[in-house]
Formats: sequence, C-alpha cells, structure tokens
Amino acid sequence: MDSNNPYPMKIFGNPNGLNTILFKEIVSLLGKEPGKVSYNEFSDGECLWHHEESIRDCDVYYFFQPRFGKKEELSFDLDLAETMIFSLK
Repeated sequence: MDSNNPYPMKIFGNPNGLNTILFKEIVSLLGKEPGKVSYNEFSDGECLWHHEESIRDCDVYYFFQPRFGKKEELSFDLDLAETMIFSLK
C-alpha cells in the first residue's frame, strides 16, 4: 500500500468482539498487523484496556461494531469502545 503519509498506521480492534474475523480480514487486506491490546474485565463490570505498543506519531484507527439485540448489550459495547478510545488518547 503506497502512501505519502509519513505516519505509520496502527489498527486496533476488540480482541474478543463479534467481528474478529472481519477485523482480521480488513487488517490483512491493508497489509498491516493488528495492534496489540490487553483487555481485562473485572467482576464488578469495569474493564481496562491497554495498548501494548507506542502510538506516538501514528495514525490510529479503532475497528468497532456493536452487537445488535438488547439495548443493554449495545450500551455495554459502546462503553467498551469509549474505554478503548480513551486509552488511545
């Protein structure tokens, strides 16, 4: 993939999300490796995301698609996405 962009592209996704296969296919088509992420979910429902590589001076993309169905599941998925985005700031 040729580009004049001097900043490398990093792509992150939910490691245990529903669309893991789609995420891996997109990353493969772009010729990139998925960003390394650690994710911990605690018994009280809180979660912790941590990207395990430097994202300084990089173009960062986060692949996210929530589940459909109950509004509680959608709300939970959006909370996870928000947590990941905050960890990337």
